[in-house]
Amino acid sequence: MGDQKPIGAVVLSLLAGIFIVIGGGVRLAVGALMGRYGASRGMMGGFGFGLFARTLRGLGIGFRLTGLLAMVFGVIVIVAALLLYFHPSGHVAWGVLILIFSILSIFGSFIGIVLGIIGGIFAIIWHPHT
Repeated sequence: MGDQKPIGAVVLSLLAGIFIVIGGGVRLAVGALMGRYGASRGMMGGFGFGLFARTLRGLGIGFRLTGLLAMVFGVIVIVAALLLYFHPSGHVAWGVLILIFSILSIFGSFIGIVLGIIGGIFAIIWHPHT
């Protein structure tokens, strides 16, 4: 009976982590494009372009930072899901990690957040059949 694993929670959590990493990567790329566009427009000068360029650069930095955080949190969710598979006896700890970092990755992917919340809850309430 020691070979039972919370497969449903693992699969949902792995998918959540993958979606969160992809969403964070897209956000990171969009932020880089916004920053680059703002920098090129700032050199043109003219009335209003300076403020617009600074705003785009600032938004680009924010997008890059939140994208990078989402990617890191997505990797943490993936690692916790793998630990849940290989060490199911710690299912409550891994489930809590999955739940917390899925919620914290709010800027990653909505689908990833939902799957992570469900997977984390499934991991927490899982118990092996006797």
